[in-house]
Amino acid sequence: RVRKMGIAMEEVVLKPAPGPPKYTPDQQKEEEGRTLLSRVDPSAEVLIVLDERGALLTSHELATLLQEMEDDGVRLATFAIGGAHGHSPEVRKKANKIISLSKMVMNHQIARLVLMEQIYRAYTIIRGVPYHK
Repeated sequence: RVRKMGIAMEEVVLKPAPGPPKYTPDQQKEEEGRTLLSRVDPSAEVLIVLDERGALLTSHELATLLQEMEDDGVRLATFAIGGAHGHSPEVRKKANKIISLSKMVMNHQIARLVLMEQIYRAYTIIRGVPYHK
């Protein structure tokens, strides 16, 4: 449905780093962070990290953020959902924006579903499509 609004989306799922005994949770976060950052081009895209400690946005505020990015000529945005142990400090440091879907922690499958719905909802707000209530 987002394509009908002129928005292209691609879901990329990165393989989690091995856990114990090979890696501690912190090492796992660092490895996953390196993998993520190797796929992000800071000169060409905006990195938006999802983290329960990030800024809580309403649907209208997310729509405003996406509209501002569009107005600024941003052509590519990466929304990064952390692994089982969250994001590494390096990923958080490199993020252009850190947002939260909720103060509660949720697994990545639920976070993906909520994020996709909120992006769709934001674009219905931006485009004036009757969906958001």
